[in-house]
Amino acid sequence: MRGFLSHYVSPRTWGIRLLIALALLAFPLVVPGDFVSLGFIALQYALFALGLNIIVGWAGLLDLGAAGFVAVGAYSTAILMTQFGLAPLTVLPISCAAGFTAGILLGIPTLRHRLDYFAILTLGFAELVALGIRNWTPVTGGSFGYSGIPATTLPLLAEPIRTVPPTGFYYLALGVTVPVYFFVNWLRSTSLGRHFHVVKHSEKVGQVYGINILAVKLAAFGISAAILSAGGFFWAIYQRSIIWTEFNVLLSCLLLSLLVVGGLGNPKGVVLGAAIVGTSLELIRRFLTTAGLPQNIRFLIFASALVAFILLRPSGILPDHPSWVPRLRRSPDPPDESGPMDRSESTPRMMLEVRDVVKSFGGLKALDGFSFTVESGACVALIGPNGSGKTTLLNTISGLIRPDAGTIRVGGSRIDKLPPFRIARSGVARSFQDLSVCEELTAEDNVYLTANRVSSKQVDATLRWFGIGDGQASCASLPYGAKKSLDLARVFVDPTKLQLVLLDEPTAGLTQREGRDVVLSLAALRERQRFAMLVVSHDAMFLEALNVDRVVVIHRGRLFKEGPFSVIRQDEDIRKLFWGDDWTT
Repeated sequence: MRGFLSHYVSPRTWGIRLLIALALLAFPLVVPGDFVSLGFIALQYALFALGLNIIVGWAGLLDLGAAGFVAVGAYSTAILMTQFGLAPLTVLPISCAAGFTAGILLGIPTLRHRLDYFAILTLGFAELVALGIRNWTPVTGGSFGYSGIPATTLPLLAEPIRTVPPTGFYYLALGVTVPVYFFVNWLRSTSLGRHFHVVKHSEKVGQVYGINILAVKLAAFGISAAILSAGGFFWAIYQRSIIWTEFNVLLSCLLLSLLVVGGLGNPKGVVLGAAIVGTSLELIRRFLTTAGLPQNIRFLIFASALVAFILLRPSGILPDHPSWVPRLRRSPDPPDESGPMDRSESTPRMMLEVRDVVKSFGGLKALDGFSFTVESGACVALIGPNGSGKTTLLNTISGLIRPDAGTIRVGGSRIDKLPPFRIARSGVARSFQDLSVCEELTAEDNVYLTANRVSSKQVDATLRWFGIGDGQASCASLPYGAKKSLDLARVFVDPTKLQLVLLDEPTAGLTQREGRDVVLSLAALRERQRFAMLVVSHDAMFLEALNVDRVVVIHRGRLFKEGPFSVIRQDEDIRKLFWGDDWTT
C-alpha cells in the first residue's frame, strides 16, 4: 500500500494532480448547464476506454464484443433497480460482478483460440447477447426495450439526482472513474500487469518463464468486462430507458476508436481519447440538430475525421511507452537481495532423464525413441544437422509441445504431462534461437518483464554480466549481439532458482568476439551455481571453450552417438556428416 500511495503522491507530480483534481471538481460549477452533460459523457467513455484497454491495449487481444459487456451491465442494472428495488450504489458492484462473470465464462472457451478466431468469437458473443435480450421479453422487455428505470437516488440526498443539468451524474461518474483510473495504473505495475505485456509480445516466451498464459488472459478479460459493465451501469441510470439495438457492433467499433485516438495501451492517452471522441460525437449531434440536418450522417462525419487522424497520427495522441524498472528503483520496499546460493557441494543426482521420446508431425517423426540423460551440474552439448530434432527436443522438455510417447523427468519428477509454466516454475529455463525480445521496451524492462521478485540491482548486475552497460537503452537500438545477450540475461537474472538451463544456439549470428564474451559469462555462472545445462550449438570453438562434459549427437530423431567432446570431435563419421572437413580446425 505504501508503494501504491508513493507512486501517486510523488513530489514531482502531486502539484499537477492537484490542479487536475480541482479542475474536475469545479467543472460543473463553472460551465453552462448544457456542457455538464459533455463532462458526464467524457467520464462514461473513459470507463469504457480504461476497461477495453486492458484486453486490447495490454494483452493484445482484439475484442469485438465490448458492446455485449456494456449491455450486460446496463440490463443487469435496469432489472435489479426496477424488479428488485435495489439502490444504485448496491447495483453497481453487482453489475460489475455480472460483467466479470460473463468475461470469465466467455474467456474459458474462446481464449484458447488464435487472435483472429478470438475476435470473431467475441463478435458472436455481442450478437448473442443482443439476440438474447430481444427474445427474452418477460425479463428484458424484448424488442420494445426496457423503460421505467427508477430515478437515481443517493444516500444523504432527499431527492433523486436530476438529468438536466446532470451535475449529480457527473460527480457520481467522477467518483467511479477516478478510482478505476488509479486502479488500472496500479495494476500495470504489478506482476499481473507485466504478464499482460508478455502475453501481447509472445505467449511462447511467457510460458517458458513460468507464466500461466490462460490465467493471465482470463484475468485481463474478466477485469476488462467488469469495467465495461460499470460503463453500462451509467448508461442505464442516466437514460432510464434502454433498448437492445443500442448495443451493436457499431458501438464495439466506436469503443475501439477511443484507444486508437488516445494511444493504444496508455491509460492517460485512452482517457484523453475517450474525452475527445465522446464530446465530439455529442457536439456533432447538437450541430446537426441545430442545422436541421439528418442525424444519420453523424457517424459519417466522425468516421471521416477518424480516418484523417489515423493517417496523420497512427500511434495516437499519447503513444504508450511502458516502463517498470524505474518505478522499481523508487520502491520503498525492494525485494530481498540476498546473494546467490552456493550449490557446488550439492550431492550429484540425475537432473534430466529423457526416455524413448517420440514426436511426430503428420508423417514426419521428429523424435524417434530418443533417450539421454544430463547429470546434476553437468554441461551437455546437443549437436546434429539441421532438421535432426534438436529444437523439437528442447520444446518437449520445456513443455511447448507434448511427446507422443516416452517420459521426461527433471530432478526425478516426471514433467512430460505438465503445462509449460509449471515446468518453468520447477527450475527449468530456456533461451530461443530466434530473437524473442520486446523491441519497444528498454533492455532492463525486457529482463524484469518475465522475472519473479527480483530487485533493480539484480537486473542491472545481470545486464552488466552479459555486457549490456546501458539498461535504459531501447531494445530496438541494440545490435544483434546485444539482443542475443539480453535473451540470456532474462534466463539468468536469478540463477539461484535454476536447476536445468536449455540454450538453443546461444552464439548463432554472433561475431567471434561476441561469442567469446558469451562463453566467459556462461562459464563463470556455471562455475558459481553448478546448475545443469543442455546446449544446442554447431559452434565447436564455443563448445570447447565452455568445457562441456559430454556431447550427445542426434540424427533423424534418434541418438546417433554420445561421448566426451574430445572423442566426438575426432570422430570421422560425425565430422563428415555434420561439419565437413573444417570441424577440427
